[in-house]
Amino acid sequence: MIKIRDFCIGVSICLLLSAPLHARNIKLSTFGAVGDGKTDNTEAIQKAIDACSESGGGEVIFPEKSGVFLSQTINLKDNVVLRVPTGVTLKAIVPETRGTFILAEKVKNVGVVGGGTIDGSGKDFGIPKKENEVKNRAHLLRFKECQNIRVQGVNLYSSWSWTLDLRQCDTVFIEGIHLLGHANHNNDGIDIDAKNVVITNCIIDCGDDAICFKSQKKDFIVENVTVSNCVIASNCNFIKFGTANLGGFKNIAISNCVMRHCSDTVVWHWEKLLADKGVEYPITGISGIALEAVDGGFLEQVNISNISMTGIQTPIFIRVGHRNKDETKSSISNVIISGVTAKSESWIANSITCVEGHTLRNITISDCYLNMKATVKDKIPADLLEGNIPEKVSGYPENRMFGSVLPAYGFYVRRAQNLTFDNVQIAYYGADETRPAFFLDQSNDVRIMNCIWQKSKGGTKSIMLKNSPEPYQFNNTEKEDSFLD
Repeated sequence: MIKIRDFCIGVSICLLLSAPLHARNIKLSTFGAVGDGKTDNTEAIQKAIDACSESGGGEVIFPEKSGVFLSQTINLKDNVVLRVPTGVTLKAIVPETRGTFILAEKVKNVGVVGGGTIDGSGKDFGIPKKENEVKNRAHLLRFKECQNIRVQGVNLYSSWSWTLDLRQCDTVFIEGIHLLGHANHNNDGIDIDAKNVVITNCIIDCGDDAICFKSQKKDFIVENVTVSNCVIASNCNFIKFGTANLGGFKNIAISNCVMRHCSDTVVWHWEKLLADKGVEYPITGISGIALEAVDGGFLEQVNISNISMTGIQTPIFIRVGHRNKDETKSSISNVIISGVTAKSESWIANSITCVEGHTLRNITISDCYLNMKATVKDKIPADLLEGNIPEKVSGYPENRMFGSVLPAYGFYVRRAQNLTFDNVQIAYYGADETRPAFFLDQSNDVRIMNCIWQKSKGGTKSIMLKNSPEPYQFNNTEKEDSFLD
């Protein structure tokens, strides 16, 4: 009689033997690809990918240190990893490349690895004067409805639009990439509409949102994501959730990241566009952390920690709005932001706001050092401290959506429930600030504990209230002078 154990071993051996032993790595040179910077290699690369997939999978390998390979759109297939080694550039041909340069759709076990460069030739498409004039924009890498993705070690340069787009994908590993995107409008870094994602040890430097979470389908939740040990630079938002928020964001951790001025700007010159908001430099990010639920979806169980920021206009921006056409309510809850050090470069304070009938609750801001740029006195409306700030229910969520100046230099809060500030230290620089450190509007169960803030000039109270009960206070300290500059 055959023992069950022996039978299982036999079946396992048979499965191994019947697995794709004919799977093999394929060298592109076999298919006639030439790295001379002149030849269109689209057909050769695609044939190599197809052959590799049909044989059971493996790597399609560019020759080592072999120059520039021109190509149009490439489609990855099941079980194929494109290996681009150091010294190799895979470059998009314009204007023939449309939609996406490297596309993977409804496939599994795919990736792009190596120390080489994927170049989207973004500047070769031409830069429109206005963002909405961008037509047929080409993403650099897009993975759509794929499983088990790996992007590792490569340089992703010069996309015409978003650089690395993950759309309704599951199980993604992104490690050690260098992303540089200053070629055109909409140069996002990594757009994450995926679940079970690990992003680590990356350097991202781009003109638009650097790490951007999007939820573009109601029935697909973006969840189980970790981002760590990255250096991030942006001329828009550094870490952003939204604006697309149809489904939701859940169970996400972001930690140990440094945010800095980006290396270039080809579109936005904030010192001209936002001079009335105190911005003096052309290269500054809009918000360091932007959490947005404005399209009927939710954001919950998000933990952001150990973040160091420079080159940002507003460190923290949290917004619940209503842009969707139906009656579905958006919500943000159960969020912890801790260990943030930042110096702002605009008059636009941190804000935590919610429109009526929606939900913003269970938010903790702790162990933060925030040095805010003071608003010069003649730029502050006489009735500002009455808190008459426009609702902008369906407005595009961005730090400046309420105007140049908010009623607090530290945090302006509207319709938040169960909000905690613990060991948050706030000071200002550049002028004598006359606004309070905190302004609470229609907010309940607020705790301000172990905090230190610089006292406003002119006798303004440090905590101003509008239709809000007194917050719980414990062990707080006011200082006359700046202590963070």
